[in-house]
Amino acid sequence: MTQRIEINSTKYPIKFGYGAFKLLGEQWGCNGVIQTFQKVQELFSGMENLTFEQEGYIGDLVLAGLKNASPDVEMPSREDVLGVFIFDAAQQLVIMNAITAAMPKAPGNVNPEKAGRKK
Repeated sequence: MTQRIEINSTKYPIKFGYGAFKLLGEQWGCNGVIQTFQKVQELFSGMENLTFEQEGYIGDLVLAGLKNASPDVEMPSREDVLGVFIFDAAQQLVIMNAITAAMPKAPGNVNPEKAGRKK
């Protein structure tokens, strides 16, 4: 499901997934999607004390999600995106939920010895 965020009274669809992470990886000079995921995880591990550089990466990340959802729509500025992310808790929650939903999941608790027919 594609989420929507509001920036300057305009609602934009935001969608993360392979397309967004590919755009982001190309922008950040990452060799693949796993390296991009790792950089995103590092970014969010220090959220309580963000530097201006980290905030810029967050702006890149959100813009990649916006571009992935609507490649032909004029995008808001990075500053406007960051203003919403930093100062609007409700919009930040929508963005974070969309990012989290797109991140790789750990394998489930599978025990192949117990699966299937019993002998």
